[in-house]
Amino acid sequence: MKKSKDDYLTIFFISIIGIYIFIALAFPMYAILSKSVENKDGIFIGFENYQSYFSNPALVYSIYNSLFISIITMVITISLAFVFAYALTKSCMVGKSVFRSIAMIPILVPSLLSGISLIYLFGKQGIFRDLMMGYDIYGPIGIIIAEVFYTFPHALLIIITALSIGDARLYEAAKVLRSKSIRTFFTVTLPSAKYGVISAAFVVFTLVITDFGIPKVIGGQFNVLAVDVYKQVIRDGREPPPGGESPFAKSEPESLLGDGGCLIATASYGSELAPQVQQLRELRDNTVLQTKSGSVFMATFNQFYYSFSPMIADYERENPAFKEVVKLAITPLLASLSLLQHTDIDSEYEMLGYGISIILLNMGMYIIAPAVLITKIRSFYKLQ
Repeated sequence: MKKSKDDYLTIFFISIIGIYIFIALAFPMYAILSKSVENKDGIFIGFENYQSYFSNPALVYSIYNSLFISIITMVITISLAFVFAYALTKSCMVGKSVFRSIAMIPILVPSLLSGISLIYLFGKQGIFRDLMMGYDIYGPIGIIIAEVFYTFPHALLIIITALSIGDARLYEAAKVLRSKSIRTFFTVTLPSAKYGVISAAFVVFTLVITDFGIPKVIGGQFNVLAVDVYKQVIRDGREPPPGGESPFAKSEPESLLGDGGCLIATASYGSELAPQVQQLRELRDNTVLQTKSGSVFMATFNQFYYSFSPMIADYERENPAFKEVVKLAITPLLASLSLLQHTDIDSEYEMLGYGISIILLNMGMYIIAPAVLITKIRSFYKLQ
């Protein structure tokens, strides 16, 4: 059967997404896995790094802590999300669209924002610190609360979809047979939504156990696997201290907070002395790193950025056409960041406000606007 224009357009966009996923996921994963079986000199040593890593007792506790946090968060989040989704899809409550929109807000912000918010609310200098009744927000309590806030919209979307596509004929049959509401719930609703609930549980568990930002911001001395692995990657080669203490819990190189280069921008504009690169450096050093929340954000961002930027920069130097494409792609980002140079940031709250605004602006330019454009193009071809 001959394919329509809409089919070719769909194949094209799926191919673009597939290529992006391959570049953004496969390359960094290959780089990490290949380094894991090499020593500092790049010589293949097999699984010696893994044996050294798991030989420290402190890491066993990190794994246990990660599993504990992930399971508790998963149970709480799935329970809350299911009740909320059930109310949105099966009840006659007023203002469903408003409640759904409010519940989706956390999906638009970085995970560490919830941790920073809890610190300002319930930290040692927090506004409502007395409500903690003597408990400390720094540790498992804070991590679980922040992770629930962060993962709730992800679970909610999946469970809403699962409840919405339930077979209406089963509910009609239950009504005709005068089945009680509680029996209908356990015999029709739950079986229909079970795969959605299981999928949401896996998503929440994966998000929590791999999250770095929240445990780093509000975890205190409660070590989890993601933070320990991160410190293992950037450690400066010091020998582990005796006594079973985590060998990665002492300090972080200052390069994570901003001493590293703007690799992609430098490769795009040809020199570290280019005005665009200098603008990024000045913005980072003179604005973002002057606040605690900005420093935490830079540490988290650099963990992600330096996992792929060296490969992108190298490919830019080898391929002039790709270099121009990247330069065109980062131009809106540079323009949005330049707005911070025209603002006076004198407090943590202002840094958070302006930072979130810039993040949302870039999400609109790089995600929402292309999505709307693709939708319009698809609609146009369907009308044809």
